[in-house]
Amino acid sequence: MTERILFVFEGEKTEKTITDSLLKKFIENDKRVILSSFKTDIYSLYKLMSEDEDLDVFAVLKEKNPDLVDFDRDSFSQLFLFFDYDGHAPAASDEKIDKLLSFFNEETENGKLFISYPMVESIKCISHIDAIEDFCRHTVKICDCSKFKGYVAEYAHKSLIHFNLYSDEIWNDVVRMHCVKSNFIMKGNMIFPSNYFSQKDIFGMQKSKYIDPNGSVSTLSSFPMLLLDFFGHQRLFVLVSGEQIEDGDVLSSEEAQRTI
Repeated sequence: MTERILFVFEGEKTEKTITDSLLKKFIENDKRVILSSFKTDIYSLYKLMSEDEDLDVFAVLKEKNPDLVDFDRDSFSQLFLFFDYDGHAPAASDEKIDKLLSFFNEETENGKLFISYPMVESIKCISHIDAIEDFCRHTVKICDCSKFKGYVAEYAHKSLIHFNLYSDEIWNDVVRMHCVKSNFIMKGNMIFPSNYFSQKDIFGMQKSKYIDPNGSVSTLSSFPMLLLDFFGHQRLFVLVSGEQIEDGDVLSSEEAQRTI
């Protein structure tokens, strides 16, 4: 029986374009990935859950996505949710984000939530594919996030504008850079991660290093973080770099490596 994995996005267009391109590159064909959209922001999801402690999130998804009518939650072995931080939204609250990350923390149960800072377009917020230090240090003010899409359209390198035109090499570079940046956010080092960071860990560091002191976020995409979670740091490093890891290298870890 084919295993099904459900991806739930905040929006419909951009997320689907990214995922269609990304899946072709990284996800093997023996798994069936179903894409769906929640069609509202993360704070609306929180509002629904706070008003009904027994809320069936999958039932809400079925109402919004006719393609899911023949499925129930047990139809999917894993559930992943992708939402924007959207700190400029009227209902924005870091406490709400923290609670949602605590609830959606296991893909085989309630689902696992991945956050883009400040929003989905951060995946291409890279001025040049070789400018790793500039990328690692790049932040945006939360108060300016309503203009972020337009900003990225001007800031991003021309090779990164259209997701459906990404080559395997470009995807490798983009994923590698976001993984390195996650390590910079967590540890201050511009190297590929040598251990796993939970989404709650990353949010905690965003809050303590950027959100609270500066009213900003460090731009980071949720999609490379999914791959890091899916494959583990060692296997993903091999996939995006083409290099093999020797025993005792810096990427060694006790973390069990997942397969997909």
